[in-house]
Amino acid sequence: MNQARFDALAEYETSPLFTGKDRAALDYVTALTRGKKVDPETFARLAAQYSDREICEIVWLVASEHVYNLTDIGLNIHSDMLCDLARKNKQGFSSALPTPPAAPTPKPARPATPPTNAPPPP
Repeated sequence: MNQARFDALAEYETSPLFTGKDRAALDYVTALTRGKKVDPETFARLAAQYSDREICEIVWLVASEHVYNLTDIGLNIHSDMLCDLARKNKQGFSSALPTPPAAPTPKPARPATPPTNAPPPP
């Protein structure tokens, strides 16, 4: 995907940069992601443009991304604003965007305690 299409992704429904085939896939994955279900009309538009194998690949990609996202959420990993298209300006990401919180400072390691039956050090 080129930069112009990436920048227009939020307006894919009306942008001339996207084909009917693109819109069918994007409508499908949007419905699947937002509502966890897809109405028959949306699926029919997808099936008219893609083979059964391609549909399976699209579903697999969406499902894989969901697993990655849930993993990131569970581990408190941030996206670094990569998905915040609404706040992206023409020069790139605005410097006014908040930065993700800094990682906590690790606690110093405790010295190892020798086992009680260990011989004294030389």
